[in-house]
Amino acid sequence: MAQAKRIWERLHLTASRSTPAGGLFLARVYAQLVQFVFFLIVARSIGVADFGTFSLLFAFAMGLSLFAEGGWREYLICHDDDALVQRAYGMAITIALVIFLMIAGAAAIFWVASPYGKLTPTMLALALWVPFRSIATLETGRLMKAGRIHEISLASIISETVGAAAGLAALWAGQGILALGVSKLALEATALLCLMYRQDRERIEWRRQPYDRDMIHFAGQILIGRFASFLSGNSSVFVIGFSLSPGAVGFYRAATRVAGAAAEALREPARVIFWSTMKKVDGEERREARVRSAENSAWYLFCVAAPVFVLMAVLSEPLILMLLGAKWAPAAPIISILAIAYLVGFITTLTEPVFSLDNQPRRARELAISAAIMSVAGTILAAPFGLLAVAWGQLIANVLIAAVTLWSLRVHGDFASYRLLRRLAAPTAGLIAMIGALWFLESRGAVHALSHILKIFALGTVGVGIYAIVTGAFVANALHRRKANAR
Repeated sequence: MAQAKRIWERLHLTASRSTPAGGLFLARVYAQLVQFVFFLIVARSIGVADFGTFSLLFAFAMGLSLFAEGGWREYLICHDDDALVQRAYGMAITIALVIFLMIAGAAAIFWVASPYGKLTPTMLALALWVPFRSIATLETGRLMKAGRIHEISLASIISETVGAAAGLAALWAGQGILALGVSKLALEATALLCLMYRQDRERIEWRRQPYDRDMIHFAGQILIGRFASFLSGNSSVFVIGFSLSPGAVGFYRAATRVAGAAAEALREPARVIFWSTMKKVDGEERREARVRSAENSAWYLFCVAAPVFVLMAVLSEPLILMLLGAKWAPAAPIISILAIAYLVGFITTLTEPVFSLDNQPRRARELAISAAIMSVAGTILAAPFGLLAVAWGQLIANVLIAAVTLWSLRVHGDFASYRLLRRLAAPTAGLIAMIGALWFLESRGAVHALSHILKIFALGTVGVGIYAIVTGAFVANALHRRKANAR
């Protein structure tokens, strides 16, 4: 115990020396890496249907947990009154316990009157996960308010490690789908312990208060945006699960996990870049410069993201065979479609910084709700036509979402959407040249004898090289013409 305490103190001292933003970014990168490696091991170890079943159960638990989280973390950050803070704890924990009882009751019904009784332990693990997550979110808010960001980063790193280790141990012990539930529960329980360490215990107010209505209104406004975002990302899981099969959910969820890994790795740095570059030119009198900065950042990030997603779309088959094995091969065409969908939807990352810095945060929330509606509608309309149709539905929905986003940015944010689209001609030409070169090499059988990893490396290297040359040539030509016109 003393040794563990000394290790914590050393890690705490190291983390406190790093910058808060840098620590959070590194913690997020580490979490994504650990989660992806854990996913690869689990996907190779359990069946497609089992993975799909857990994805469906966890999506339900995650959706319900949002009602417990609400906007209570933000409420704690924005209010200093002890009575309000104590009541926020009481309301959040009460909701979390109600959700725990709901999931535990459903697990009992499954155990007694359902052929899926084997899912009961997993459901109970997820039921316990909800209150742990709710309280951990509150503790995160207290640390954010105190400016102790490095402790949040450290808690994230430790909890991700413990969660993955617990899941792998349960998997090694032959627990199958339960290993995923154990991993989630161990992660959140560890996070809560780390976040509560060296913090004074907060009193909890359980009794109703006259200001409850105002508190619920505050938290509810944040909940609406988060739930809309949740539906946008998880509606496909619910629709596929109810209209097709757990196996179909497994294939689709694996595809979103592989394609989404690249999206997550690029989206968060993009959000940081957008905020930091636009904040440097903040102020009403510098609105035009701020919007131009957003346009430049969007162009540079598209140039970086585009070849990654297009290569993933073209090389989806060797990629899925290398990562997950032959039993997951049906997920390859889904990855191809979703990779392009994520690329098209990349523009939505702009809405939060553009509208927030322009004092129009309501616009970003309206776009999030609109995106959720279009995503859910696309999934529901496409589900009767099969799994691939759902992926195509998401692509079409993302195209519509991107179009609405660009229109809203132009009308309400003075963003030069048409100018940005014209500037995208250079990377688009590079993508066309890259796809053509890869198709030529594939059709000639130049890489057929190579292993999956060597095939990905060879085609990826050639593709990126051609993309860089063609895009660079177009950009150089545009700059030359601009200089000529300036004369």
